[in-house]
Amino acid sequence: MGAMFSLAERGVIAIDEARGRFGVQDFTITRQRSKGPLAPHEQALLATLFDTRHPEQTTLSSARNRVTRRLRAFGVAVRQELTEAGLVDIERKRIRDRYIRMGSVLLILAGLTVPLAAIFVNRFAGWPMLLPAGLAIVGIASFIFAGSVTPLSNEGVRRAARWRGFRSYLKEVSRQREQPAVRNLDDLLPFAVATGLGPYWGRYIKKHPGSVPVWFRALSNASQDRAFTAFVTSSASHGGGGAGAGGAGAAGGGASGAG
Repeated sequence: MGAMFSLAERGVIAIDEARGRFGVQDFTITRQRSKGPLAPHEQALLATLFDTRHPEQTTLSSARNRVTRRLRAFGVAVRQELTEAGLVDIERKRIRDRYIRMGSVLLILAGLTVPLAAIFVNRFAGWPMLLPAGLAIVGIASFIFAGSVTPLSNEGVRRAARWRGFRSYLKEVSRQREQPAVRNLDDLLPFAVATGLGPYWGRYIKKHPGSVPVWFRALSNASQDRAFTAFVTSSASHGGGGAGAGGAGAAGGGASGAG
């Protein structure tokens, strides 16, 4: 969703408030002519938003369902960009993946050996259950080791620290009651959504009328703030589940400029 907000801010897509079925509020996403080159993760997102059944226009509710079903293609594009940018260490990722595969295999074996061990429980008491228990413990340890190995390169680790600091800054801005000394809030919104701060910025917009970006078009000028708050909240409620890929997409697209 952060990548979608970025595309809207650059005029690649247009977003309008609409009335869905039975008068339920919805939003229409319309594809515009691309202005400038698009990153691979942005191309993957557009291919997901606009398919053969929806070549030029779709609703947010329909787009969310397609993005959820086809998130893998977007994630592959994001990982490819991060690797090409030198932010992912191939050897570290290989080690991490090896621990994950080992842990998965060991946990599966632990589950398969439980019935076998249960056969000998009456003869050897509870001792046979030590076999699946041991496999499970080693499998869990493998996942712990995998979590301790970052797939990021040294530069990726430094960039990640900067992005965490930037997220803290965005959160602080969203909590300010007075209008902050930030000129281009539109530029910050995609990153706020990508880093899971959409609900915070939804409340911020509600407290600061007139903060609606120019690329969003409500049904009525009088309801722009309310409509855009609903749009951000609706988008953020979906984007939270895909923060890993969506957030990396927005961050990866801006990493070259943020570092």
